[in-house]
Amino acid sequence: MYDEHAKSPLRTDDCKKIFTLCNSKKNIIWDMKKFDGCLLLPLVPICLLSPQSRVLSIEDEFKPKGYQNIRQGPWVHQTMGEVWPKTQFQDLSNEAFLVEDVTFVVSHDSPSSKIINQAINRYEKRIKKMLSNSSRNKATIRNRNFPLFNRTIPLFLIKSPHHKKENYILTPNMNEEYEVQISSYGSGAIISQSVWGLLRGMESLSQMMYLNKYQIFINRTYIRDFPRSFLKNLDLMEMNKLNVFHWHMTDTESFPFRSDKFPNMSRYGAYDSETHVYSVSDVREIIQEAELRGIRIIPEFDIPGHTRSWGEGNPDLLTTCYDSSGEPTNIKGPINPVLASTYNFLHDIFEEILNLFKDDYVMLGGDEVPIKCWSSNPNINEVLVSWNAQGQYRQLEYFFVARMMDIMQKIKSSTEIMVWEEVFTSGYLDRVHTIVNAWKDWGPGWKRLLSDATSKGYRAVLTAPWYLNYADYGDESQYHYVLGGGACAWGEYLTSRDLIPRIWPRASAVAERLWSDKNVRDIKSAAKRLQEHECRMLGRGFPVGSANGAGYCPGIEELLSRFFYNLRL
Repeated sequence: MYDEHAKSPLRTDDCKKIFTLCNSKKNIIWDMKKFDGCLLLPLVPICLLSPQSRVLSIEDEFKPKGYQNIRQGPWVHQTMGEVWPKTQFQDLSNEAFLVEDVTFVVSHDSPSSKIINQAINRYEKRIKKMLSNSSRNKATIRNRNFPLFNRTIPLFLIKSPHHKKENYILTPNMNEEYEVQISSYGSGAIISQSVWGLLRGMESLSQMMYLNKYQIFINRTYIRDFPRSFLKNLDLMEMNKLNVFHWHMTDTESFPFRSDKFPNMSRYGAYDSETHVYSVSDVREIIQEAELRGIRIIPEFDIPGHTRSWGEGNPDLLTTCYDSSGEPTNIKGPINPVLASTYNFLHDIFEEILNLFKDDYVMLGGDEVPIKCWSSNPNINEVLVSWNAQGQYRQLEYFFVARMMDIMQKIKSSTEIMVWEEVFTSGYLDRVHTIVNAWKDWGPGWKRLLSDATSKGYRAVLTAPWYLNYADYGDESQYHYVLGGGACAWGEYLTSRDLIPRIWPRASAVAERLWSDKNVRDIKSAAKRLQEHECRMLGRGFPVGSANGAGYCPGIEELLSRFFYNLRL
């Protein structure tokens, strides 16, 4: 055994003393599957004790030379019962109550709804799972040193004459404000003016419960909060208080949307027309599940550039590219923007899309359009000459998007169009119904673009960085044009196997930046809270990645050991 931080190998006597010290402790279980016991790591002698699960402080006489330079235990020690994302206001006391069961009930003078009823069922199951996992021995004796928490949690939906629509329907102005109260008597309550606030409050209360010596506790507190594979990710979004799922439904590689009007689009454009498609009923189910969690779904059909898969089911839709000698090739480029048949088809398919999705927001894309193919096509060049716009291919993209916006407004007058930033930089668009998404030019580039767009009256969403830092750029009068931001994960770099561990808990950091106060900037305290949140997500059965490196999650050792044991089998 060799300590790379020391100048000499660890002595055999040192190791024996460490083993002796470990063995002197009671309840040591020499079973790696249980993540218990005295573990002697290859380079660093560390003793892990159960059930306190704390790193043993080895007395000076047992420390080998150079031991003081060794970093012991978890890199980050997690918090206990702190909410992620960080709440806007929390008055937390040290007075704790023992939790044995939780039941949510709608207050007798508050209206009920399907969304609330299903949320009650969802959160009661999650808390019961947490309670059932809190003890390895079902005969664990109640800790009599703590008062019991009142199991019944009333949900108060306060009737308000203001923002009535936003209190019950998913909109960009949805009200997510809530209060959680845990009194000195051990009783709790969640109060909000909207069903969405009650959802956020139930999530926060479930996170306030923490494991200590195989039992679940909750502290007396007062919180007042307000925000600034799909079903699993919707659950994770709910845990992290993310309220918009931007669904990039189609791209160059695949057209998985099974249109009722145009079945050939997915039949020939999807990876597999039977297994790798979303039927209309699938989409409706995802929309419904998202709504039950207070999450809007904004669909994206990225046109005219990311559309090679569209051409598999409708070859005439795409532009034929020509070679340098003026001969047509077998290569298809972006959607052909000068044909009447193009807009007839797009009208019909977007009519189906707009009727399927409930949200008024639709993303048209408009990024990374390969105009070289347009410039090679003689038919397109003839049309541009007739428009006195010879060679203006970027303006052709602007014309296409403007035409599509007009079509979609006629189908559904309340439609709001989102576009990637290239559309904004290519020409003027209707600022009343256009939202610009700033996604590229890392560093100062996106700051300038965001300031430019909002100064011209456009609403904007920021996705270029993983955090929002727009408060330092532009004039204060532009702030209200910035709708928010988001984390992006693209399927070209991910598979279904690594989707969740790659996204989470990285997206949790974005969620806190978007939800919490702008002054929440302490990285060290955030690391401790994020470590707890990582364990919380693991405890709910989601295979999320690591937030802080080396560490472990108290209370779910058996769950993990059973998981890895089953993998070995």
